Amino acid sequence: STSDLESPVVTYDTPGIHNVELTVGNANGTVSTTATNYITVLASTGAPLPYSESFENMGADLDPAQWNVVNEDNDAYTFSLSSNAGYTGSHSVKMRNHNNTEGRVDELLGPTVDISQETTIALTFRYAFARRTPGNDDMLRLYVSANCGDTWNLRKQLRGSNDLFTVPDQGSAFIPNSQDQWQQAVIT
Repeated sequence: STSDLESPVVTYDTPGIHNVELTVGNANGTVSTTATNYITVLASTGAPLPYSESFENMGADLDPAQWNVVNEDNDAYTFSLSSNAGYTGSHSVKMRNHNNTEGRVDELLGPTVDISQETTIALTFRYAFARRTPGNDDMLRLYVSANCGDTWNLRKQLRGSNDLFTVPDQGSAFIPNSQDQWQQAVIT
């Protein structure tokens, strides 16, 4: 879609992630800029409640139509689907972070869930984590958005130094192998 208007309105009808290009010009020439992956159009208004995801029927990878991984380093040390461990089955989402560097941030964006008709919401998830050393202070933060991702609110933070670890420190990569190695978090 293109426009000659001073303040154009552009509608994106196709679900997916879209680039935005702006070209301006006058008698002296034109200048263009592109914002990569700037607009996200959802396939629907959101999943109905109750919503649950076990990752058991996902296939080989996270479904990109529902789950978006933001990995600025574009490497293997980020969120991915695992078929080696799960609380009630054999699948979960894992982060291979055994050799990650300090200060790194990776994001896992889940599907939109329609809670517009609800007054009380409880979000529950299970997690398993092992520190490499007692000084390891990795953080798991859960954010929610009430406006399709324009702004985000921190709802839960777990820190490796005091409440994220679910097993004793591990000197090698950790894969949970029993339900007692998982903890449950509930956010209302």
